Amino acid sequence: MIPTKLRLHNFMSYADAPALDLRGIHLACLAGENGHGKSALLDAITWALWGKARARNDNDLIRQGEGEMEVEIEFELYSNLYRVLRKRSGKGAGRTVLELQVRAADGFRVLTETSVRATEARIVQLLRMDYETFVNSAYLQQGKADVFTTMPPASRKAILAQILGLDAYEEFEARAKELLKDAERQADAAQAQLGEIERELARLPEIEALAQTAQGQVADLALRLRTAEAMQRATEEQRQVRVSAQRELDDLARRLAQVKQDMDGTQRDLAGRRGRLDAFERLLAQPEEIEQGYAALQAARQAEAGWQQRALDHARRRAASSELEATIARARGEIESRQRVAQARLADLQTRRERAASAQQMLQQAQADLARLDGLQVERSAAEAAQREAGEERARLEQVNKQLKQEMDALKERLNDLEKAEANCPLCRQPLSSHDHQRVLAEFRTQGLALGDQHRANVNSSKALHERQRQLQEQVARLDIALRQRPAWERQKAQAETTIAEATQAQAEAVQQEQTLAQLAQQLTQRDYASASQVELAALQAEMAAAVYDAASHAATTQQVAALAGWEPRWRELARAREEHAGLAAQVGELEQRLARWQAAAAADQERADALREAVAELPGIHAQLRQQSAEIKALESQLERAQQNLGAARQQIETCRRQAVRQVELTERRQKLNEERAIYDELKLAFGKKGVPAMIIEAAIPEIEEEANRLLGRMTDQRMSVQFQSQRDTKKGDTIETLDIIIRDELGVRPYEMYSGGEAFRTNLAIRIALSKLLARRAGARLQTLIIDEGFGTQDTAGRERLVEAITSIQQDFERILVVTHIEELKDQFPVRINVVKGPGGSSFSIS
Repeated sequence: MIPTKLRLHNFMSYADAPALDLRGIHLACLAGENGHGKSALLDAITWALWGKARARNDNDLIRQGEGEMEVEIEFELYSNLYRVLRKRSGKGAGRTVLELQVRAADGFRVLTETSVRATEARIVQLLRMDYETFVNSAYLQQGKADVFTTMPPASRKAILAQILGLDAYEEFEARAKELLKDAERQADAAQAQLGEIERELARLPEIEALAQTAQGQVADLALRLRTAEAMQRATEEQRQVRVSAQRELDDLARRLAQVKQDMDGTQRDLAGRRGRLDAFERLLAQPEEIEQGYAALQAARQAEAGWQQRALDHARRRAASSELEATIARARGEIESRQRVAQARLADLQTRRERAASAQQMLQQAQADLARLDGLQVERSAAEAAQREAGEERARLEQVNKQLKQEMDALKERLNDLEKAEANCPLCRQPLSSHDHQRVLAEFRTQGLALGDQHRANVNSSKALHERQRQLQEQVARLDIALRQRPAWERQKAQAETTIAEATQAQAEAVQQEQTLAQLAQQLTQRDYASASQVELAALQAEMAAAVYDAASHAATTQQVAALAGWEPRWRELARAREEHAGLAAQVGELEQRLARWQAAAAADQERADALREAVAELPGIHAQLRQQSAEIKALESQLERAQQNLGAARQQIETCRRQAVRQVELTERRQKLNEERAIYDELKLAFGKKGVPAMIIEAAIPEIEEEANRLLGRMTDQRMSVQFQSQRDTKKGDTIETLDIIIRDELGVRPYEMYSGGEAFRTNLAIRIALSKLLARRAGARLQTLIIDEGFGTQDTAGRERLVEAITSIQQDFERILVVTHIEELKDQFPVRINVVKGPGGSSFSIS
């Protein structure tokens, strides 16, 4: 990873600095005073890539007084150019935005994931290192150069494992453990299944004996069931015979009941017909009296019909007469109604004519007052114009007085100059003689008096004009009050004119209404209305007078018809008796013969029913026997079903045992295979564990680290100091544990790290860290090609600083980009490129020299 460009906005001490372009820079120092923002540039790199820096939380990185920040970094990796942009808003709970892009042919292509966490994981995967690996190898962070040296041996070894890319072995170990657990679980399951199968196969002889017993029970129960079913069929045949007898007995009962019902109906019919036959014979004995009564009834009805027709004609004429009278009355009412309307209209018109005189007086008064108001309006316009002219003249005088005041002030200033002992001419600025001096003074004073008199005159005129304006304004106000009456007088004039016009129109209309009233009175007097109806009513009244209708004779005829009405049904019965007598006599004889035949058939059916009852009496006993036989068959069927189930279950168990015997062989082979896999996964777990292949790789890498660290440390200390890494250590119990101890030696021997001076400790830390960085660069396949040193050269003396610079220069070919942070002035010129960082009122900024 080679950083090429860095841009900051509101990050720590930076506001909006231009982008830091690192392209073409191989070895450079970040120079500047303490607190000016050198380390902030490096914090920006780690925060943009991993979201971590020296601050406790992201909001502490936002520039003081701002609400948001952002950092954009571009870096090269595997010949590709990547861009990372991270933004942070401190509002509320805070919000972070992270974008990842890669340069393509048509610009940058987005690689951002769906969340910040997922995008950070992709960046770590892309760089193949996390923040801890970076700050413990490629970035010697300020105040943390001794992190790797002072951390516990186990943690130190874990960091070295990350540097060497041994994280994959942890995944391999975890996967081997999972596969081992899975194989053990499957093997245990196979063993449990084999135990269950062995227990099932041990019961096979018992199951076969049970199957043989069940087979005998099934055969015995099947024979008993067939015997019981044969006996039940025989009993059922007996029952069917009795049931048939019962049905026949039921049919006979229904037939006897029907015969009885028919005989009863025939007897009632026979009695009725005999009664009618007797009545017919009595009527046929006296036919003359009935015929004479019926003839008298017919004559009375004919007379009543004549009177009824005359009554209808009389009622029709009375109804027509009433309708004509109503039509004539309506016509007269319409004329009278029109007469009342015309009288009311004429009275209203007379009232309007009477209001004409008073309306004429109101009109004359309104016209006179409006003429007076027109004069007042002219007077008001004149007063308003005079008020406006006075205002304009007053404004002009005030403007003139302003100019006069300016002239008087200028003249006064000149007089002050001339009143001095030595004065110059106000025009040519030459000195004045005594005579000229007095002459000019007199002229200026005369001019000043004239200007003052004019100014005072103008002031007096302005005051007079102001008073004139006030008087005119009062006059306009009084006239406005009087002119407010105009709308009222205009309304009175309009109302009077309207009333006069209405009176004139009412005079013409009143003549028409009087003519109309005369015509209507003449129509009523001469009955000139509904003439056709009056003629028709007179003719109808003449017809009613000529017609003869006697209501009393009509009523007597009606009573006679009612009295003779009883002969009509007797006459009809006589006619029916003459028509039906012979047939009815034949019907009576036939019914008597039918009744005799039914009585004989009923006696025969009763005899057959008595015989059937003896056979039907045995049916309850047969039913009880059938129920007992059914219960016995049901019990045998149930026992047979259970025996068959037992037989089937035994046979199924035998078949299951046979299949389990085959399954036993398969599971035995699978258990053997799983045990072999378990042994393999167990060996892989040990191989991938910390004491396996990773330990071997670390053991192989330690000599490289020691060699590189001692080469740098010897150069920085004149071969006085050296380091040694110990990866294993014996315990007091006699065991060997994995560790990563650092042993430091100098010309005095081995001493603890804490016993070395600050300069010696820093040189040791720097040598180890650079050795780790170079190892990481080699092991990571050139993924890490940047070295950043942000650590205190101040702990070194002059010779130590020179050696440190020499050591850094000696390894520059191993890295594409090396950045060294320092504030020591004498070291700045020892690097080919210097990035100067300064801090001013607007924040930190940088320049490259």
